[in-house]
Amino acid sequence: MFGRVLTLHVRLEKRPELDRKFQQEVIPLLKRSAGLLEFLMLQDDVEVDKILLFCLWQTREDAERHHLADYAKVKAILEPYLTFPPAVHTYKVDTATPWWLPPPELKAEALAPRDPVQGRFVSWR
Repeated sequence: MFGRVLTLHVRLEKRPELDRKFQQEVIPLLKRSAGLLEFLMLQDDVEVDKILLFCLWQTREDAERHHLADYAKVKAILEPYLTFPPAVHTYKVDTATPWWLPPPELKAEALAPRDPVQGRFVSWR
């Protein structure tokens, strides 16, 4: 596995707009990316304008393919909401506990997350 972290410094007055852009434009781009395992958006507790976007990929090649195909689009979407250009850092994952993957002996449907209200299977993909 391979991780990429994008560090953003957001204009606080633009944060609600940025959140909408993520939902409408960035997340759909990520969902179409082959090899993406997980996406997290983390906000710093101290530097409230700082956001980390963490993507976990199956392979370095998957992350690089996404970077070449879609990063310029993502950056263009984000830039109007940022005070500084985004910084990208890459990491090789040494150890992970992939809790979202079912054991081979169980069917994926048995472990799929459920909507607590409706009882339906849910997935961000």
